[in-house]
Amino acid sequence: MNVAICLFVLAILLVTRLPELPPVAPLFMGLPLALFGLSRKRTLPFSAFFLGLLFVLHNAASGLKAALPEQLQGKDLQVIGRVSNLPGQNDGIVRFRFRIEAIAGCESCWTGLASISWYNAPVRVRPGDRFQLNVRLSKPSASLNPGLFDYEGWLFAEGITATGYVKTSRGFKLLESDDLAVPHHAMRYRIRDVMQGLLKDSPVKGLLIALSIGETRQISRTAWNALTRTGINHLLIISGLHVGLVAGMIFRLLGFTSLSVRWVGWITMLLTAFYAGLAGFGLPVQRALIMTSVVLFAVCINRKISTLDMFTLSLLGVVLLQPFAVMSIGFWLSFGAVFALLYAFTGRLRDDQRSPALGVLFAMIRTQWIVTIAMFPVLLHLLFQVSLVSFLVNLVAIPWISFLVIPWLLLFVAAMPLSTVISATSLSVAEFFLSILWQGIEWMADKDWMFHASHGLLPFLIAMLGILVIFSPRGLVPRWLGWMCFLPLFSLTAALEKGEMRLTFIDVGQGLSVLLQTRYSALLYDAGPKFGDRFDSGEQIITPLLRKFGVDRLHTLVISHGDNDHAGGMQSILRNLSVARVVSSISGSQQDCESDIRWSMDGIRFEIFALQGGSGNNSSCLLLAYTSGYGVLITGDIEKIAEDRLRERELPEIHVITVPHHGSRTSSSPGFINHLLPQLAIVSAGFRNRFHHPNAAVLRRYEKRHVKVLNTAEEGAITVWLGENGIVRIERSRSVARRFWHRSQ
Repeated sequence: MNVAICLFVLAILLVTRLPELPPVAPLFMGLPLALFGLSRKRTLPFSAFFLGLLFVLHNAASGLKAALPEQLQGKDLQVIGRVSNLPGQNDGIVRFRFRIEAIAGCESCWTGLASISWYNAPVRVRPGDRFQLNVRLSKPSASLNPGLFDYEGWLFAEGITATGYVKTSRGFKLLESDDLAVPHHAMRYRIRDVMQGLLKDSPVKGLLIALSIGETRQISRTAWNALTRTGINHLLIISGLHVGLVAGMIFRLLGFTSLSVRWVGWITMLLTAFYAGLAGFGLPVQRALIMTSVVLFAVCINRKISTLDMFTLSLLGVVLLQPFAVMSIGFWLSFGAVFALLYAFTGRLRDDQRSPALGVLFAMIRTQWIVTIAMFPVLLHLLFQVSLVSFLVNLVAIPWISFLVIPWLLLFVAAMPLSTVISATSLSVAEFFLSILWQGIEWMADKDWMFHASHGLLPFLIAMLGILVIFSPRGLVPRWLGWMCFLPLFSLTAALEKGEMRLTFIDVGQGLSVLLQTRYSALLYDAGPKFGDRFDSGEQIITPLLRKFGVDRLHTLVISHGDNDHAGGMQSILRNLSVARVVSSISGSQQDCESDIRWSMDGIRFEIFALQGGSGNNSSCLLLAYTSGYGVLITGDIEKIAEDRLRERELPEIHVITVPHHGSRTSSSPGFINHLLPQLAIVSAGFRNRFHHPNAAVLRRYEKRHVKVLNTAEEGAITVWLGENGIVRIERSRSVARRFWHRSQ
């Protein structure tokens, strides 16, 4: 049975790697045979795999069919729907999921779940509220960069088939408020409201809210950075650990009553499910709830169940609830940690001669040691970074949170309808204990404890083999062989030869950021946009991408000029990476580009310069990189005035350029294109951006001169390899990493 479940999940995983879905209907002809095969031991695995394929393909096809129709894309619509989750607010914008029930003037044409933003909403938006709103919707779309978080995939997995915003608040109507429509979210909203009122400006307010109801949007970016640096992100939100702790506490407390063990099990299962709903029912919570329910069910029917059966049943339960959970990093981290513990502990229990207290202490240390070592290569492979102090910090933080914070938060929630004094006092005690711990975490986070590395699949698989060896039964295989398998994770290899370059035009939406890599060095031109606390391309896109490429130090950071779409992410880059030199046209910068800056590196010559007399966009720093075999020119936002001055400058043969000013009609003059005549021109722009970049007339100018133009809005991140013969290879993220849920190019 366990093998059959694993094959069922494997089928789901394989489908999520497909660029296009195959026809689903013909496969249902094999359904009777597959169901019959479930009753035969020999055919059970094959039937499970086939049923997994049918299950996920049917769900995938249904998800694609529910997408926003093309005729409604970008249109102003009057819709009626209901708020179906816990709304979040940041920078004056309320964000919520809106279950659209009807569209005015479009009877029965489309209904679905949309993610809506409402700027300066005139009313408080609560779960269960039914509104009439004037919105503009579009199909889910997001930046796509190699190896980074796939926001479009996340929206698809969540069942969100449209995104949009409230166009105008005029004419909105609150039709009704119904807490019973989404009771668990209504309860979470009430708890958050009370906590915000009681905690006010407490530095741990966001953390306490996350620990109580699983909402992480209240945690500041500074706090997230501290959690990441110390490796306890999992702990300061509701995780599987908390669900197991709550279930254990409830079971133990009910044990003091006169109820039978069977009734204690059923009631514990019910209350734990209630807590899971209160926690937002995230992936780790689902996994822990299913595993806990399996154990409690076995208690209720007086049966024993193995830990491996619990693991596979919880795996099956999660994918049945959310077929596309396998696409999330949390899925692999959650189940990976549990599997590591099962593998390391199963069959190795022995009588412990130590005292009970010492036994618990040593078991806790060993558990944390196993998880830390097992997750080390997984975190490097998925997130390209790992905290070197997570073992020590978790060793203190896990019992501290579990026994000094969580119980008081549970008492706070339980006492809310009964006594204001008791609930407020409980929350104060929880805040006191968490504040003490948080001071230590902030102190630890001030140091740089992060290890950054990025390697291919092979080093990761070798390291995973090493983990199996390290935690195998003693005497089976020499443990030192397992530790040797970790060495590829620490090896540094040059991906390029002398004189070669890799250009990555990062997809940052409506903005610009270009990474230039030589054999041993890296240079970044511009840092993309930033929009308040909700989006920072430097933090959320560029830094993770550089770490994926193994870059933790920049030889030079060039900021062409001060516009937000070019300089917005600069501070995040400076905070997260070691930068030897910053060059910019911004006044007061470390080094300006008014005077030419020249140097050679790894067989490539570089020049940074500005075109004299320019202001605003025309003051942009330009970057030239060239060898005898190729030339690259990054142009910033220069317009026709600066382009005319550029024609006076002697340049080498240019193969690749960025299209100036994202393809604005005020740039890319015929004289500029004629002067350079590149082979490849890259537009960095946002999908359906409000400036309508790139301009159609500009694209025609390049087309007439047989210049190939690629746009990050259509292609995702674009990577260009250059060598002694010019352009060697071009890689487009939306082609290489295409999945069936991605929008068309």
